[in-house]
Amino acid sequence: MGFIMALNPFRTVMMVFSFFGGLLVVMGILQLFTRPRA
Repeated sequence: MGFIMALNPFRTVMMVFSFFGGLLVVMGILQLFTRPRA
């Protein structure tokens, strides 16, 4: 029981990290397309 309770916050943190990571990737790609480097 305690093991699952300790694992739950870790899983939530990993989900948040993956969400923000994807957001950063999308923003980077958008910047690349809106501001092309010649």
